[in-house]
Amino acid sequence: GTVMSFNLKVSGAAAISTASPSWSGAAIGNTAFLGIAGRPILYQTAAGTTTATISGISLTPPASGTISNFMFVAADAESSNQGESLQFQTNGGGWQELDRAGPISGSTYPTTSGVGTTTFTETGAAGTVGAYVMGSTSPTQVTATLVGGGLQGTMFAVRFASIRLNTQISGARVNAADQ
Repeated sequence: GTVMSFNLKVSGAAAISTASPSWSGAAIGNTAFLGIAGRPILYQTAAGTTTATISGISLTPPASGTISNFMFVAADAESSNQGESLQFQTNGGGWQELDRAGPISGSTYPTTSGVGTTTFTETGAAGTVGAYVMGSTSPTQVTATLVGGGLQGTMFAVRFASIRLNTQISGARVNAADQ
């Protein structure tokens, strides 16, 4: 029942909305975050630089609810290969790594800088690489800069709550394959 309001301005190389996965080599939609409905990815239509600014971000809860804090989530929704990059800027809390989507083969990830700051940069690596999912607390503006040598894509979400569970099983498992 929460309503999110914002303004989106896209400039530079053209971009469209597309389904996930955006490409057969993309980590998002192929190895993790499977089955996301609709067209959640902002995807370049040609190589170049695309800037997407989301401003005036506000959340209005239902009449019986409150929102004291939220996290704006931004992710690499394609594959940041060599010569490509993705940068997220926020006026909210510093970017935190929320998750990684494994590459479709191998173990290579793009290099990153700026975790914990208001500017996070992901610089592409050779081959088909994994993807990062980042979050910033309660921003009112986020800017994504996509630099595609081929094509580049990003996606956004809002997170209200999370839980992480780590367990240790002591003793024998009933089934050795039981995870």
